[in-house]
Amino acid sequence: MSIEVQTLLSSKARKVGASESSSDFQAIFLDALNYSIGDINQRTDQTTAAVATIDATIDLDAQTYQNAISMGVDFYMAENGTWNTQNVDSLRAKYFDQLKWVHTKYLQGIDASVRFGDLDA
Repeated sequence: MSIEVQTLLSSKARKVGASESSSDFQAIFLDALNYSIGDINQRTDQTTAAVATIDATIDLDAQTYQNAISMGVDFYMAENGTWNTQNVDSLRAKYFDQLKWVHTKYLQGIDASVRFGDLDA
C-alpha cells in the first residue's frame, strides 16, 4: 500500500499546530518530504520520484517506509529551523535509526544467492 501525502501533511500540521492549507507550511513540508524520499532512495537503491503536490501518493510500501518518512519530515523541518517540536539531535538519532532499519529491511528482500548457470550447456 502506497503512502498518501495528504494524510502525512495533515498529521504533521496537527503535530506542530500549523494550518495544512498554508502555502508556506506545504512548501516546507514538501521539501522535508522530498529530502526524506531522497535519503531512502540512496539507502535502498530505489528511484522513487519526488513529490510535487500534496494530492500525490508515494510509491513505497507504507508498512516498511512510512515511519522513516514521517521521522525524516520531522527531522528536516526541525533542521531547517521551522516547526521544531523536539530536540534536533534527538530527532537526528531517531531518524538515522529508522534509515538503518529501512536499509536492513531492503537488504533482507534482496535475493543474494549465487548462481553459476547451467554447466551442462
